[in-house]
Amino acid sequence: MRIILGRGAAVLLAFVAFSFAANAQSAQPTNNILFRTVMIRSKFEAGTMFSIEVDDHEYWLTAKHILTGLKTLPAGEVSEKNVSLDVLNPVGDAITWSTFQFAVIDPGKDIDIVVLVPTMKLLDVSVRSLKVYTDNIGLGQECSFLGFPYTSAWTATFSNSGQYKMPFIKHCYISGIITTAANAHILVLDGINNPGFSGGPVLFHTGPDQVVLGVISGYRNEPGEVHSIEIPELPTAVQAPDNKKPKYTKKDVVDLNTGIIIAFMADAAIDAIKKNPIGREVEVK
Repeated sequence: MRIILGRGAAVLLAFVAFSFAANAQSAQPTNNILFRTVMIRSKFEAGTMFSIEVDDHEYWLTAKHILTGLKTLPAGEVSEKNVSLDVLNPVGDAITWSTFQFAVIDPGKDIDIVVLVPTMKLLDVSVRSLKVYTDNIGLGQECSFLGFPYTSAWTATFSNSGQYKMPFIKHCYISGIITTAANAHILVLDGINNPGFSGGPVLFHTGPDQVVLGVISGYRNEPGEVHSIEIPELPTAVQAPDNKKPKYTKKDVVDLNTGIIIAFMADAAIDAIKKNPIGREVEVK
């Protein structure tokens, strides 16, 4: 399959533009990113990838650790000049993966972002991409991020019978910004992340002001103690009709997700692109 998303996508996008833009809330994603975000998988794990345009050339961004397989930061370096990834065809309800080759632009070993340039066109989308903008960030303000948790998507069905596999949307707040010794900028976000969102875009504002802030890297785990608690066998811990107390069983649970999300500012990707502008030229409409 030479193009994942065909000409029918332009009609589909025109149809859904109002439904996603109406009643916009803070950090609500727009069509400019929803239809540019796809599910990917490497030999290590699945994740998320999205496209941006820089100087009328297209680039794809994702988390570097999806390619390197490293589970902790730093994410390492991609030594290969070219890599292959499987991309899920977002059109229709069928699950179809296609393998694509990409040229690699690595922003640096301390940055969990990689820029990819496909050897052939992946999407044919009629809307322009969001801009990357990382200045004047309001601490404590709302943001959102997109992705495919646990290798899953939801399928939107439109009145023209078109179907499209959409990323899930999650909201977060900008909790802090960390600058590392290597001058990498890390966004610390307050929210709940899950496996599969790695590589997804972090978004700020909405409507025509919406921008890409960063790329999701992961979340902080908390290796809490395992507690043995009593779970009632009834749906609720109310007494049974015969006034007998419900029976309890033992169950082991553990807390994992701290709600601390780690993302890398996307300005590192722009800097790398400016040094090596090899993206595919896009038609300006």
